[in-house]
Order: sequence, then structure tokens, then C-alpha cells
Amino acid sequence: MAAAPGDGQRISQAWNAAVTQSGMVAMARNLTWNGALPPGGSASFGFQASWTGANVLPAVSCALG
Repeated sequence: MAAAPGDGQRISQAWNAAVTQSGMVAMARNLTWNGALPPGGSASFGFQASWTGANVLPAVSCALG
């Protein structure tokens, strides 16, 4: 998942994913234990975030691979 956070938006905590943020882009990637799913399997992750200043709606895109 890639998200473009707005002014002052920061991801402070995440679970079931390795999350990095550089400037306006945040990336969530699978962990070693949930990177390969069987047919019909599923995975989920979550995060907590905070903001200061303007809180514009971020653009979110997802990709498998």
C-alpha cells in the first residue's frame, strides 16, 4: 500500500506490516510470516496515525507483487 499523507500526517504505529514513511509517501509491506498466502487465504494490517496542520484526505493505492 502506498499513501500520500497530507500536511503533518504521520503513521505512528502499525501491526502485521512493515511500514516506512518518507516525506509524503508511506509504504506498508508484508512481514516474513504473512508474505505467502495459500489459495483463498487472506491477510490484514492496521495502523495508527496522527496529524498536525491541515488534514487532507490521503490518496491510497494498493498493489500485489
